[in-house]
Amino acid sequence: MAETIDSTSGTTTVSVEQPNSYQQALWKAFDDLKQVQRQQHELTVKTSQLKKTIDALFPIVYPAEAEDINSLSLANAIRLIINSTDAGVNAKEIRNRLRDLGYDLAKYNNPLASIMTAANRMVEAEELINCDDDDENKLVAGPQLKPVPETTTKDAIAAMEQMAGQDK
Repeated sequence: MAETIDSTSGTTTVSVEQPNSYQQALWKAFDDLKQVQRQQHELTVKTSQLKKTIDALFPIVYPAEAEDINSLSLANAIRLIINSTDAGVNAKEIRNRLRDLGYDLAKYNNPLASIMTAANRMVEAEELINCDDDDENKLVAGPQLKPVPETTTKDAIAAMEQMAGQDK
């Protein structure tokens, strides 16, 4: 609010300043940010719920794949994951995808450490390559990536391709 006094008449005039366009833009940005943060929270909750649903339904829909994937060594299971995605994956994503496929990680005391050890050996052998993606260490296929043995059924590979297609 601003007051002005007219010296000739002695009257006081009070004027209310309208917010300028910068203030309006700032407040709109604050409101938009709150809305986006609320949407991010809702998406995070929904993502968690969907992952739990997939974990529960996958072995029911593809029971044979759980047996077939468990015939693979950890390194070959990682190769299957890497071959099924165009984008890089980190060790946690590999672990989650192995779980989704029904791979028995219970045989490892620390599954994530075992995955990281196997992946590091594969990096040393140039089967995998490290690439940074949003400050996160991701793995992609390297020039020396070995093929997954044929003991894996076509159904398991088809299931992986279907899951990879849904990621896009």
